[in-house]
Amino acid sequence: MSELANQPGELRIAPVGDLDLVTGESLESEIRRRMSDTTERVVVDLRGVGLLDSTGLRVLITLRNHARRNGHRLALVAGPPPVQRVFRLTATRGLFDWLEDPRPPAPDASTGPPRQDAAPA
Repeated sequence: MSELANQPGELRIAPVGDLDLVTGESLESEIRRRMSDTTERVVVDLRGVGLLDSTGLRVLITLRNHARRNGHRLALVAGPPPVQRVFRLTATRGLFDWLEDPRPPAPDASTGPPRQDAAPA
């Protein structure tokens, strides 16, 4: 997980890999730990997430509810098609604010750096 450059009053987190039973709780506690009284909006950038299971979805809904109760807003940057499919199948897309983020996505830790021996395109 990486923290992206934040604007004043904004916390941006970009999980990389799976957001599931194994990683969900640590994401939730990390975001809660990093939130402060000056945080107006939390942005979770899902572009680096390869798998979102029911636990990951529950964590995002819990974070959304926690943010609302504490006067913050939570917004998501859409992930790849398999991640977005979870929101569509569970009819939970409407629960979240969605951002179009023009910044480059977080690096994908699963692919690693480009191969040096690859032929140029």
